[in-house]
Amino acid sequence: MSTLDPNLTRTQFLLWLGQKLDPAAPLYNMIQTFAFDGDLDAAVFGRAWDLVVAGSDALRTVVDEVDGQPHQHVLAHAPVRVEVHDLSAEPDPEQAAADWVADRRLRLLDLGRRLWDTALLKVGPARWVWYLCQHHLITDGASFRATYVRQADVYASLLAGEAPATAWPQFADYRAQELARRAAPETERAEAFWRAQVAAPADPLHYFGPVPAHREARTERRVLDLGLERSAGLRALCTQQPFKSFSVDLALYSLFSTLLATWLHRLTGAEQLRIGTPYHNRPTPTLRNTIGALIEIGPLALSVNADDSFATLYRRAQAAQLEGLRHALPGITVAERNRAYDVLLNYVNVAFPFFAGLTPTVDWVHAGYGDRHNSLRLQVHDFGATGRFRLLFDFNESVFTPEQRALVLRQFERVVDALLVDPNRALRDVGLQTPAELQTLVRDYNASAAPYPSDRTVVQLFEAQVDAAPEAEAVRDGERVLSYGELDGRANALAHDLRARGVGPDTLTMIALPHSPEVVIAILGVLKAGGAYVPVDPAYPPARLAFMLDEIRQGLAGAAPVLITTPTAEAPAEGVQVVRLDADALARAPRPAGSPAPEHLAYTIFTSGSTGKPKGVMIAHRSLLNYIWWARGVYTSGRAITWPLFSSLAFDLTVTSIFTPLITGGRIRVFREDPGVRGSAVLKVVQDGESDILKLTPAHLALIKDENLAATRIRAFIVGGEDFKTELARDVTRAYGEIPIAIHNEYGPTEATVGCMIHTFDAARDQAPSVPIGIPAANAGIYVLDAHLNPTPTGVVGEMYLAGDGLARGYFNRPDLTAERFITIDAARLGGSGSLRLYKTGDLARWGGDGRIEFLGRADHQVKIGGARIELGEIEAQLLAHPAVREAVVTVWAPNAPARAAGPERHCARCGLSSDFPGITFDDAGLCHMCRAFDGYKDKARAYFKDLSAFAAVAEAMRARRAETGAPYDCVVLFSGGKDSTYMLYQVVAHGLKPLVFSLDNGFISDQSKANIRRVVSALGVDHVFGTTPHMNAIFVDSLKQFANVCNGCFKTIYTLSVNLAREHGIGHIVTGLSRGQFFETRLTPDLFEGPGIYPDAIDAAIVEARKVYHRRDDVISRSLDVDVFRDENVFDQVQFVDFYRYSDVGLDELYAFLAEHAPWIRPADTGRSTNCRINDVGIFLHKKLRGFHNYALPYSWDVRLGHKQRDAALDELDDAIDEAEVRRMLAQIGYDGPGLDDAETGAGGRLVAYLVADQPLSPADVRAHLGRTLPDYMWPAFVVQLEALPLTPNGKVDRTALPDPSLQRPELAADYAAPRTTAEKVLAEIWARALRLDRVGVHDNFFELGGDSIITLQIAARAAQAGLAITPVQLFKHATIAELAAVAAKAEAPRAEQGPIAGVVTLTPAQLWYLEVSRNGAEPWSQSITLDLTERVDAAALEQALQQLRAQHDALRLHVRTEGVEGGIVSAWLPEHLIDPILRPFDLRALAPEDRPGATARLRAALNAACDPERGRLIGAALVETGAQQQLVLVVHHLAVDGVSWWALLQDLETALAGGALPAKTTSVRAWGERLRAYAVAEAEQHLPFWRAQAARLPRDAHPASIEAETRALRVSLDATETGRLLQGVVPMHEALLAAVVDSAGSRELTVMLEGHGREPIFGDADLSRTVGWFTGIYPLALRAGRDSAETVRLTQAALKSVPQHGLDFGVLRYLGAPDHRAVLAGPAPLLLVNYLGQLDGLTYDSTRFTVAEGLNLVRSAEARRPYAVELNARVEGGRLELDWTFSPELAEHVTGWAATTAERLRRLIATPSGVSVSAADVSADELGDILAEFAEESP
Repeated sequence: MSTLDPNLTRTQFLLWLGQKLDPAAPLYNMIQTFAFDGDLDAAVFGRAWDLVVAGSDALRTVVDEVDGQPHQHVLAHAPVRVEVHDLSAEPDPEQAAADWVADRRLRLLDLGRRLWDTALLKVGPARWVWYLCQHHLITDGASFRATYVRQADVYASLLAGEAPATAWPQFADYRAQELARRAAPETERAEAFWRAQVAAPADPLHYFGPVPAHREARTERRVLDLGLERSAGLRALCTQQPFKSFSVDLALYSLFSTLLATWLHRLTGAEQLRIGTPYHNRPTPTLRNTIGALIEIGPLALSVNADDSFATLYRRAQAAQLEGLRHALPGITVAERNRAYDVLLNYVNVAFPFFAGLTPTVDWVHAGYGDRHNSLRLQVHDFGATGRFRLLFDFNESVFTPEQRALVLRQFERVVDALLVDPNRALRDVGLQTPAELQTLVRDYNASAAPYPSDRTVVQLFEAQVDAAPEAEAVRDGERVLSYGELDGRANALAHDLRARGVGPDTLTMIALPHSPEVVIAILGVLKAGGAYVPVDPAYPPARLAFMLDEIRQGLAGAAPVLITTPTAEAPAEGVQVVRLDADALARAPRPAGSPAPEHLAYTIFTSGSTGKPKGVMIAHRSLLNYIWWARGVYTSGRAITWPLFSSLAFDLTVTSIFTPLITGGRIRVFREDPGVRGSAVLKVVQDGESDILKLTPAHLALIKDENLAATRIRAFIVGGEDFKTELARDVTRAYGEIPIAIHNEYGPTEATVGCMIHTFDAARDQAPSVPIGIPAANAGIYVLDAHLNPTPTGVVGEMYLAGDGLARGYFNRPDLTAERFITIDAARLGGSGSLRLYKTGDLARWGGDGRIEFLGRADHQVKIGGARIELGEIEAQLLAHPAVREAVVTVWAPNAPARAAGPERHCARCGLSSDFPGITFDDAGLCHMCRAFDGYKDKARAYFKDLSAFAAVAEAMRARRAETGAPYDCVVLFSGGKDSTYMLYQVVAHGLKPLVFSLDNGFISDQSKANIRRVVSALGVDHVFGTTPHMNAIFVDSLKQFANVCNGCFKTIYTLSVNLAREHGIGHIVTGLSRGQFFETRLTPDLFEGPGIYPDAIDAAIVEARKVYHRRDDVISRSLDVDVFRDENVFDQVQFVDFYRYSDVGLDELYAFLAEHAPWIRPADTGRSTNCRINDVGIFLHKKLRGFHNYALPYSWDVRLGHKQRDAALDELDDAIDEAEVRRMLAQIGYDGPGLDDAETGAGGRLVAYLVADQPLSPADVRAHLGRTLPDYMWPAFVVQLEALPLTPNGKVDRTALPDPSLQRPELAADYAAPRTTAEKVLAEIWARALRLDRVGVHDNFFELGGDSIITLQIAARAAQAGLAITPVQLFKHATIAELAAVAAKAEAPRAEQGPIAGVVTLTPAQLWYLEVSRNGAEPWSQSITLDLTERVDAAALEQALQQLRAQHDALRLHVRTEGVEGGIVSAWLPEHLIDPILRPFDLRALAPEDRPGATARLRAALNAACDPERGRLIGAALVETGAQQQLVLVVHHLAVDGVSWWALLQDLETALAGGALPAKTTSVRAWGERLRAYAVAEAEQHLPFWRAQAARLPRDAHPASIEAETRALRVSLDATETGRLLQGVVPMHEALLAAVVDSAGSRELTVMLEGHGREPIFGDADLSRTVGWFTGIYPLALRAGRDSAETVRLTQAALKSVPQHGLDFGVLRYLGAPDHRAVLAGPAPLLLVNYLGQLDGLTYDSTRFTVAEGLNLVRSAEARRPYAVELNARVEGGRLELDWTFSPELAEHVTGWAATTAERLRRLIATPSGVSVSAADVSADELGDILAEFAEESP
């Protein structure tokens, strides 16, 4: 509803609107029951109710709709008998009463009939229950009490034989008061207060996860009874400071607000809350006794933090409540505020007194529905004054699961108890976990103690294996084998050497070796020497290795560190002891004396660090052995098996693959990556097939899952390092078939010694998207804690903390970081004793309802890419080390691509739904989760559908209606001509119906499909209408952008046109033939059929309401078609839709058999599908590309489930053979320019992006070169984006969500940024930046690389002159950088052009003479126009004066042209000195609807064009348009007086004139230029005649058929801003790239085109046209050739353009100003195509403060004007996008459409592969140039 009917209060209006949005739900049924023990006279009770209703206007109120607006009125009489139901004879009367209430509560109240429902239930001889239901429109909590008291008083009076009081306050009085107060000053103050509450920051409330964007209205009420003790405690608190307030009720409300805020804060972590707060709005006794909805709700902002106590938070809540009360005036409830809170707290402080001496037991009955905008509503009351608070939690079922609802009650109870125990307790110490949860999730879960040889080390266990089997194979590298004895002996030799170098306990030795037996020797050698090894990747940059070695040196008190590397490696730093290991040179040696102690270090792994420094994680021998002993038992059961060594030594998952086999007598097989081929090593492991177990990342597993794994010996996988998706685990399991395998998901950071948790994949049980991370490993502790180290309860997100024997000692040489990440707490917090050491992982997790931990990802900005853990802060730190970088942020960016399931595409075994469909999962039987769920409600779903006998009844109703109304038809049938609608039409006729058949011709119906339509309607003898609209292309584009399909746009068009058709003929039904998988726009989904029963009528009602909303939604259709009919609220009652396939379950085979036997229907062969529409392939193509799945997949799956299709047949229909070239042609034809056109848009995985704020521009190459000195390549950003400032949140933090999309950044320039130094450079840099629309320009930046073109050179020259610098466009071409240009720029001299008005005879330019030739001597006016939005209001007189000033300044605007008496083909014209006739006319559009204004503006332009009269010098017209919101200026100038370049000067001068300033000096006049051209034609241009004669010879002998303006077709194809930016800054100038693409797409080897240039060529050294207004365009023909590929075409095009003398100016000079014989030889028919590149038009008003461009440059011709060319291509850059506007004769439509699409595609190819296509003079040999010129000219000029 767009306006608020003052007949309703604001609260009522919102309630009415909410009910309209959910018409089938009892959203606002407010119900209470009152149970009485005692005698009740039902008859007297009924009489009393009649009197109460008669005396209460609210109870007699109904709400109707008038023109779609709500209107309430009071009925004079509303006598309704109170129902009485005697349930006392039931076996269980109380249960019978409860069942009756449960059923009755769902009854919808008819707003137009009665807004209440009541009954008396007798449940015993002296026990009654009064049921009272009122719509919220007429009641609230306090009103319920008023109604109850009024009924009780009247009943008592009647019983006593007394006349009851009837002088009661009326709701109408309050309503009048509310309406009157809306304009009062205090109301405005209140409005400002509540607006501030809405504007206050509020954190999103993620209760147990994100809240869904679309919530249903279903709610469940859960009741928490606080009991007498807790309730009394709360009341007692409210009598003490600081909880005491003005009243106990106010204190209680503030106290419950405190409890609610505490629970929300502890559950969600939110610190800025906004809570819906009701105000009863009854400050006087009169209002307290008024029946009606007086309640107002305001959103109160409340801040809460962990340092608060209950007491401090209470004071803040109380202050907020008091402020809210002060501003709680009638009428504060509005929609914006109603949606500003997610949680509502309603403290209902009413009690119900005796009822004629009887004590009531009051129950507030919940109807099961609530406002869908709220996740939770908490109602608090003690209606019976029992002393017990009842807390009613109304949970939105879309947000809270049943388990979570139960949890909330337990958690809230914990908060209440914490308050009662200690009101001064800090909120951070308030735990939500119950004692039972603490026992289960903390103590029992972590009971992981297990024995292991903690007094030994892995070295000792290895040596035991050596002693047991010295000849057993230990390591194999291809054919090279080391036995256990050999391995031990050589490691011993190395150990002796290392000890001699100082290696001993807790010293670190770096190992930089490739995968080889040497690396195993080195590790064992270091350990045997007593030291700890530091594994690194030998491919690390030397600077990173040097840093680590320096860290080790510092940690060793300056001692020289030891590095073990290859024999040929160089030392990465000085002062390093380098051991170049040659294993073959090592002789076997005895074991060194002594062994490392368990507490000594075993290894240190350096991982990425958040401070910018890699951090070394120190692992002791005891921790290592604890893990390896556990791995030995879990992974090998002590068996000797083969492990592959293939993963990076710098990642600790390799620890498992080395030590587990060495302590069990197993074998290590070595594999190496191929250089530059990541992942090749793991593929070699599979190809080798001799390993038994494989430890790897999910990324590696995904690489090998499609290999023949079953043929290998691998029977176990250990997966770690990244989130492990369940579907990947299923794929691997399926690859083995019946062969049993084990897949272990191992979780553990390096700080916990490789792994501390494990879960073995269970395909039957593990149904979540990710494989669980499981249970603690041996002697490990896993805790999920909140920010204050409290255990989190089930469902609440916290951070994982680790404990146990596997914890690292800390970080090497980093005591500060160790203290931060390794903490010691009192174990009592976790139910233990003593102290407990914990590691803070930074990983988020929560407990699931099944007692398992759910891993949720990183808490900080540490990420994993390709298995490598990357601390984004380290990259940021290194970026900040660059001297020019001031700020840096690194993020991970994933392109906007559809998510695909891992592995090959799968299809559900039952319905065929593909694994590409979002969120789909499959069970072991291959059934999708939708089919599994369908088994539970299929009977309900099928009950919605009916059979043909039911359709027969519908058909009979249609015939009866036609007989009654006299309509000519029974129904409109929507007939697409496809198989489904054809079968449906035959059945409609078979049922005796007379249909009017309607088909939409959307412009893409295939010929064979149209033939089907004609044959079928002819065979049936039914009337048929083809509907159409000229707006279909725009509708398709809109539909593709919104929905990634064309069907939505077609559907809505069909419905709109057919409803109008039905209304026109008085037809009451429209029959559709959609399949069972869809109806209207609604896909079948499980939630349609959930609940205790199925309500077909409710579903139908919901669809009708959806139709209303659907047809009122603003889109291209609503703006283009006649949709007035849908403003009628009852339209879908007058025209009802009947879906035939709700009544027919015909199978696909049966349907085809019927058509074959009875119908002349032939499956179309020209659409590629059984549909009738060629453009359907466009929708399928884009939907698959953008959404990742087939848009018919879901409805077809429902067709299969419901028996309408067979699975294989449906899959066959979905197996489309899409002709991509044809799709792209159609996309170009409709003018689609949205996403999906570029193949790269589908994207890939996450990529690093660096956002920088720097003192100078830095190219990505610069940044990567800088990072390459310290970081490995996997830590280099893929994108570098430079910003002026980083975006910030309101809290002052970097707003990562506001960082720009890196894919939209402009390409880097070749030159580094260099700031301007001299005054001239600074002036030119500012001019260039403004003209090129850049933030800054360096002095060495190339003008053309920045996107400059010849037209912009004219603007720059003019602006430079105004700034005092004299430069010419020619100089800019020769000196394309500011540094070069400033060096040749001279000080501007006084202008030499005449500065006064020019008068007298002038010589017209070639362009003007060409126009007179093609326009019947000017009888067909051509104009250029522009529409401007004025940024501030302008007085018409002042604007007229400014326009007159323009006409006086620019002589061409006063031009008079004589079109009679022309002799010799030369036309002269003259200029008067002055013209005084008015230019401006007013135009008022305020009375027009906004959607009608563009058409009116177009008509205005046409009128201004028609008013132009060259003979009278009327060449400029303008209109000042009033729209109400702002003014617009429409400027129209006859083309004789203006060209595209002129507008820049015109608009700049208009700005200056409006400001009252002096206009810039004039440049060379049009008269002087014409005279110079005439002389030039004779003296100089003739030398180029041979070239132009050769070009003219290639012109067609016969003119191509051209159309008049009214018949011309138009097509726009666009490149997006990114593509345009790359073209502008590419190596090929834009106009050359465009022309090459046109030629390459023409379909012929040669093409002669007519080209336009700006014509302001510097052929006269002293002439300057940079600010001269006029038509100077040069028009010339040029023959072009296509090459063998696009690159060759570009080179040929560039060479041809370079051969053109004077950029084509001479052709027009010779053709129109030359000697008669020259003019004759160059005359001839126009070529097929004109190409005109207008340049970058964004700069027309780039520095204006008075106007902006509302509609860019347009060429306006009269409808009857003859077009000079059959095809015209006008290209421009506007709004940052390259727009290609094709206009053409109708008969060329198909040809040009394809040409346009291919041209755009060729341009995109140039973007993708720009190198190697630029041609300079040196690129073309003399022979090549001679060959080109030989083809183009008779002799080289």
